[in-house]
Amino acid sequence: MNAQTFANKLFSLLLIIVTLFSLTSVSSIAKESGEELIPDSPATNNSELAHDNSDNAKKDPLPKHEISKASTDSIQSGVYAISQQNTNTYARCYTVEGGTYMSRQTFSSPPASEAQRHAMFKIIYRSTTDDYVIRSLVNSEVIIYCSIADYGPISAKMEGANDSDIPPERAWKITATADGFYNISRTSNGTTYYMYMPESGSLRLTTDKNLSGSKWSFSKYTGPIIRGWGKIGEWPDHIVNGTSATITAYIYSTVIGENRAWFRPSSVNPDVATANRLSYTAQMTITPKYGGNTKIQIEANVGSAIFGYDYLLSGWDTGSFLIKNAYTSEFLTELGGVTDSELRLTGLPNGNDKEYTSWNMYHYSGGYYKIVQDIVGDCIYGPHSATSNIKGKDYNIWQETLWKFVPQSNGTLKIQSQYNANNNPDNYMSLDNTTTKNIRSLATTGSKQSWYITPIKFNVNILYDQAFIDKHASVGHDTVLNHVFGNNSANNSIQKALFDQLGIRFTINITSTTNNPFSSYPYEQGCLKCSYRDALCENHSQNSNSYTCNTTGQSTLSGDCANGLHHKRWNIFSRNLSSSSTFVPILFTGHKGCEVSNGKHVSANVAGYAVGSRIVILSQGGVASTGNESARLLMHEITHILGVRDNVQEYTNESSPDYDPTQEYRMNCIMGFNRRSSTIQENLTICSYCQNVAKQHKYSFYQH
Repeated sequence: MNAQTFANKLFSLLLIIVTLFSLTSVSSIAKESGEELIPDSPATNNSELAHDNSDNAKKDPLPKHEISKASTDSIQSGVYAISQQNTNTYARCYTVEGGTYMSRQTFSSPPASEAQRHAMFKIIYRSTTDDYVIRSLVNSEVIIYCSIADYGPISAKMEGANDSDIPPERAWKITATADGFYNISRTSNGTTYYMYMPESGSLRLTTDKNLSGSKWSFSKYTGPIIRGWGKIGEWPDHIVNGTSATITAYIYSTVIGENRAWFRPSSVNPDVATANRLSYTAQMTITPKYGGNTKIQIEANVGSAIFGYDYLLSGWDTGSFLIKNAYTSEFLTELGGVTDSELRLTGLPNGNDKEYTSWNMYHYSGGYYKIVQDIVGDCIYGPHSATSNIKGKDYNIWQETLWKFVPQSNGTLKIQSQYNANNNPDNYMSLDNTTTKNIRSLATTGSKQSWYITPIKFNVNILYDQAFIDKHASVGHDTVLNHVFGNNSANNSIQKALFDQLGIRFTINITSTTNNPFSSYPYEQGCLKCSYRDALCENHSQNSNSYTCNTTGQSTLSGDCANGLHHKRWNIFSRNLSSSSTFVPILFTGHKGCEVSNGKHVSANVAGYAVGSRIVILSQGGVASTGNESARLLMHEITHILGVRDNVQEYTNESSPDYDPTQEYRMNCIMGFNRRSSTIQENLTICSYCQNVAKQHKYSFYQH
């Protein structure tokens, strides 16, 4: 071996020794600074990351990365781990809401999993300003920025979702160094400051770009998309009725542009609550409506990717509800309406004791409610023993008569007494036996302890014919209908009266239009007197297909009218009204009806009438553009639909042999003799007797 060859081999050996010494030195520095070489991920008990609840959190993708070498090319937009000079020491940022300083952490390989996202950053190049926005992957709305005044430290802040909107003073330059790394810098007032990783402490700024801590390597993430979301601040699990709650969320995503959480208001059950997504924020305000399980869907501010769901309980109000078991689809009822009687399930509309299926919810405190039978007034009482049946009991406040509702992901609810929440947390209201229908507090699972709670609603379809349009042409038929269903002179309405007095929610759907009014019975049958709203129909034909509407060959006008042969006979307008289990039709007609009085064919003295589950309001019945009479009239007919008969004068008039002084209050009722008084019309008053009758028939609207 010649001298030159020996020298070359000796140089190579020395180079290997120096390299090994260098690697040992990096490891030694890490241990001396109190840092631990972490092979996979940091501790998982960080409180700011504890809210993450996406499916991705359960499984991390295999680490995938590419090391970007400095060249004339810029760093491309993407997700990166950023290390000090291609070492195993990486920048990290634990933050959800911002305000946290960036620090350092060691990894055996570049971070490339969801659990390691605190050391991963979304870097976006902006060609218009030739700079970069750097976002934390913990919360994609958080950007990395610095304070020039005190040379740092490098911090994090929720700045906005749109990369183009980030101001230049919050952005960075990334430039290649001569030795194959990158500088990350900002320039202010002619001075350039560089992101710098000291040997300990938070990342800061320096004006020396040649320091080893000022030089960076970028490891690009190339694995599958990572998406997830979390909660900012505490979300309530229960929103008390009469209040609202504002919730805030964040997302993290490896997709460029997916930076801000975006709630979908339509995912909130409109029967349960209303939701208002605050513009350009990750916030939503939720206001309870009927009460129940409220589903919240989280998306991104761009695209349509679904990040996840959550459920909140919207508070129950004082309206009336039905409680249906998910296993049998039958309804909770109090047997016989007798105090201290047991609860059972009953089918509707033909189940036993079906009139005792209506319940009211009254919030007590802390998300606990009294569940009160609508007619009897008993609270649901849950005994201590799992073998004892749940029953109706008096109105006293005990742990056993206070209940909370626990939302489930399938839209059902679990119902638990305060006693069991404190003593037997696995016990919930449950169907015990499908034959006896016993209801007990048990630790069973499945649909036997799952419940649906739905409000009792009265849905109506409003119809009107051409005669109604013509009659009110001067003020507009829509104006008239607004007077009927709007607030009266005392600021009351049919909707308010039904809810306040009976717990029924009244919803209106107008199906007719000016161009397509409903074809009421005279129009359907081709009555020749349709153009004459106040003219009496004189049809005499027995054949409904050949009505002539004249007096030729007529036998007796009164006889034909009494037999229901006239198109405008007051009680036949309902013949072509279609009712349904889900709605009640209400027809407003501009025609005068006809009837027989004292043997003569005359205009009917009937303003409105209810037949089964159908209502007709006739022209001469006080349906006017002003006043309270029209609302009073319709409220009277609606109460008939609820099973209430007129309170006849004979029982409430002292001159009557049937007078009963205990029933005198029934005079002052929407169904009573004084129903046209101003006080009754303004308040749309339903007396206690009629309320009780109506409550016993509310169950029939369970499908509404």
